[in-house]
Parts: sequence; C-alpha cells; structure tokens
Amino acid sequence: MREVFSISWSLIRIPRLFFSIFLLPIILSLFIVVIQLVVVSLVLQAMSPSINTPEAHLERTDKKEGVMRQLLLGQSEPYESLTICRWQTVRTANNQIVEVPPEGEGCKPDRLDVAVIVDDPINADVSEFVKHIKGNAERLHVCSTCSPDLVIRQDGKGASLHAHSFVSALLIPLIYNNDEIKKVILDVNTAFEDIATTFGSIYVHLPGFEAPISIDAARTHAGLIVNTITVLLIALWLTIKAHRNVLDYFARNGALMPMVASVGSKTFYRSIWFLTLFRVAIFLVAAIPMTVLFAYTESAADMDQGLFTASSIPDFAWMVTLTTGLGLAALISSIGELQHRHYLFSFLYRYASLVICIVGAILWLFTLLGGGDFVLFLRSALASLPVIGLTPVLLSPVFRPSLSVLALHTFLSLGLMWGILRYNQRWFAAHLEEL
Repeated sequence: MREVFSISWSLIRIPRLFFSIFLLPIILSLFIVVIQLVVVSLVLQAMSPSINTPEAHLERTDKKEGVMRQLLLGQSEPYESLTICRWQTVRTANNQIVEVPPEGEGCKPDRLDVAVIVDDPINADVSEFVKHIKGNAERLHVCSTCSPDLVIRQDGKGASLHAHSFVSALLIPLIYNNDEIKKVILDVNTAFEDIATTFGSIYVHLPGFEAPISIDAARTHAGLIVNTITVLLIALWLTIKAHRNVLDYFARNGALMPMVASVGSKTFYRSIWFLTLFRVAIFLVAAIPMTVLFAYTESAADMDQGLFTASSIPDFAWMVTLTTGLGLAALISSIGELQHRHYLFSFLYRYASLVICIVGAILWLFTLLGGGDFVLFLRSALASLPVIGLTPVLLSPVFRPSLSVLALHTFLSLGLMWGILRYNQRWFAAHLEEL
C-alpha cells in the first residue's frame, strides 16, 4: 500500500496531469454546484408559503410590470388615460386621397402606439380594445392604413394581434395581465389559500412505508434531493473520467507500458483508483459543506423536524445508500470507458445500468397502486436491489422505506462493487495493450 501511495503522489506532482485531472475539473464542478444551489434556493423561496400569499404575489407582479414599463415606455406607472385617434381621409393638392391622424400633438403617431385596422375608422366600435389596452399604451389609432409596431387586424374570422418588432412584442404580456385579470387571479389565490388554511397540512398514508408522505415537506425534500443528486453525479462523473484521462495521458507520452512494467499492473491499477478517490474527495470536501448548509437552512425554515438532527438517521441512511448505489453505477460506467475498444461490452456497461434503472422505476411506481402483501414485498424487493432500486432510493426522503431495505441495498451494492473491482483488475492486467 505504501508503494501505491508513493506512485500516486508522484503522479499528482506532474503539473500537466494535476491541471487536467484535478484543478480544472474540480473548479468547474464546484461552479456548477454553486449555480445549482442558488437556482434551487431561489425556486424554493419563490414557492415558500410565507412569501407566496395572494397579496405578495400581486405585489411582485406589479413590481415586475413596473420594471418592464420603465424599460419599454420610460415610466414605471401605467398611463392614466388612453387617447383614441380616429384617422380621416383627406384629398391632397395633387388630388390623391390619403389617411391622416387628427390634428394636434395628442395623436402624433409613435412606434409603440397600438392601431386597430378597420374599414370605417370614424364609426367603428373599439370599446373592447380600449378596456384591455388602457394603461399600457398612450394612443390607440383607429385607421385603415396606419402601421405602428403593434397592430390589431379584424376579418370575418375575428381579430388578430400583430407585433412588428421585438420591443412591441414585449408589450403583449402587459396587455394580457390587466387589472381585470389581476382581480381574478387574486380571487383564485385567496380561495386557494382559504382551502389550504381550512385543511392544514396534508399527509398521504401508503402501506409499506415507515412514515406518511408530507406534501408540505415535499417542497424542501425536493430541493434536498436535487442538490444531493447533483453533488453525487458530479462526483461520479469525476470518477468515471479519471481512469480514462490518466491512461490517455501516459499512452500519448509513450510511458504507459514502461511504467506498468516497472511497478506491476496491480500496483498501477490501484494507483489509478487512489488518484480517482483523491480527486473525488477534494470535490466532496468543498461541495458537501455548501449542500449541508443549504439543507439545514431550508429544512429548519420549512419543516417541523429538520435534517441533520437527532431524528435524521433515515436521512443519513439515505445518503449512504444513494452514494453506494450511484457509486456502483459509476463503477460500471467507468469499466465501459476502459473497455472502449470492446464495443459490445463498452455499450452494455455504459447503458445497461440506465435501462435496468428505468425498468425498475416503472415497476416500482406500479406497486404504489396496490396494497396487497405480494405488492408490498415486490416494492421492498425492488428497492433493495442495486441499480434496479435506484429510483426508490432517490425518492426515499419523500417515500420513507424501512431502514432494512436501505441497508440491504447498501450491502448488495458494496458486494457487487467489490466483485466488479476484482474482476476488472484481472481484466486490466490481461488487456493492458488494448487500452
């Protein structure tokens, strides 16, 4: 083992290898984690019941519309009035008939005005359009030939709205979200809040699970699941690519075979694994504190029992099981990377796990529809099996399986990982020239 550490340390000190294997991938991975944490946190805050009251929702909508009006119209408040300009036809000095707006500054055309194209501008009824456009445009032109950027056309089939610029297209959401619509939305949100207040927290009791499913806590659990899976998937990606990158580096420099011959294939293979684990460990040491802080903050704010407390044994068991389950999938995929010249085996190793996981997820979801003894046994059995049971393991914070199911999944995954590692070590020694 000391020789393995010595060889690994020698490889780490190679500047180019350190930059390509450790520094750059880890910096990019941490950047992705930070972005993902920020996005998920913003989404959860937007969904938070404490800030998602009907009045707060209406206030946020008004603020967003104010910003949009400031950018488009130069003012954040709606227009107090809408000037209706009915165009007239006049005969010019050279005996041509043209359509012109009414005299005066109030009807001087502007590109962000709205026009209604009609055959008879003087007598046309545009009261419906006025009701919806008022506040979002300064002038409504009723004409036959005028053409500002936003035009309403009418024919036998009805009206159609045409935006002739990107800026004018941005006015359409403001028109659709007028005061009448806001009142309806406020009434609906108020009624929904009244129902939620009347019935309180919602729990779904399904047989075969350790605890009822809390719909209220599912929001925070969803954030925890997304963040944890993101960290683990990045760690597994670092694992999968480490083998191939190290081997390619030495193969390109013609040093692979001499190095293996000098230290032995078994020692070199273990050194590669040590480098892989070291790379993943650096990433996890940096990423886990951020994820734990996020989970603790969100759960403390929205759940009666927080994560990482005395009652968090199921959550800890879930993380251990999820790590081993995804680790087994990553190990299988990394073997596919090593065996890239054996196309059939490489394809099976890379995609068989995904197919098996999808099939297992479908079968497990069907078991939620039944409640007999056989269905409950099948549900637990599917969740206990490595790869097949990855989906129920992923959803364990929401659907609480028994700890024995998670423990069995963990031990079976570790056993398969040990067996695959021993088999792949022998394959590595026998097929080194093909790598």
